[in-house]
Amino acid sequence: MVNDKPNFVYEEHTHPETALLVFINGSVQVDINGEKYNCTRGDKILIPGGIKHSGIVGKLGCTYFWSEKII
Repeated sequence: MVNDKPNFVYEEHTHPETALLVFINGSVQVDINGEKYNCTRGDKILIPGGIKHSGIVGKLGCTYFWSEKII
């Protein structure tokens, strides 16, 4: 489980493995290869390995589940 502070910024980066994020509370705007997704409670997003992505946490912070090595 990840708990991010309000307005935290994830600079553009990649991961070698595919990741699944499941949002519990709060919000994050996720940018995957230039396409923006506003993720809030109940949303799920799959980020393929090796793909550039970034994120901006909302003003209330965000809690989400993170899992890598998704097949």
